[in-house]
Amino acid sequence: MHDFTHMRNGGCDIGRMISKERDDIIYLGPDLADVKIGKLKIRLFHGAGGKAYSKGYKMQRYIETIPENEKPNICLMGHFHDAFFMEYQGIQAFQVPALIDQTPFARRSGLPNLKGCWWVDVNYDLKGNPVTVSPVLETFGEKRLVRK
Repeated sequence: MHDFTHMRNGGCDIGRMISKERDDIIYLGPDLADVKIGKLKIRLFHGAGGKAYSKGYKMQRYIETIPENEKPNICLMGHFHDAFFMEYQGIQAFQVPALIDQTPFARRSGLPNLKGCWWVDVNYDLKGNPVTVSPVLETFGEKRLVRK
């Protein structure tokens, strides 16, 4: 179940609640946050809506809506439980896979559920512009119970 479901149904921001109990978690908000490493700006965006006809479509449309003065160097978008990487309008854009198993809803709907994470090495200049980006997608296999 997505965290936002708890906010919508009961007004409970589970991410905020967990971060209050953990010193090692910094809560950045429920949907969107910008993180800076030096001058490198990284946008974390949950994403929304249903699956598009192509993996890159929602990312491209989202990037086109970001005001010029807010554009990040790197954009990470979740929600769709799939993965890809592209450069679009000068932004290094990543679709971030899931960290959960496929839900019954996703299974019934025929939606993908790639479990994994991106490992990314970025070299950037003094202005924060990426010079080289080396992404590696690590996927997590399904553990299956085998009965004899």
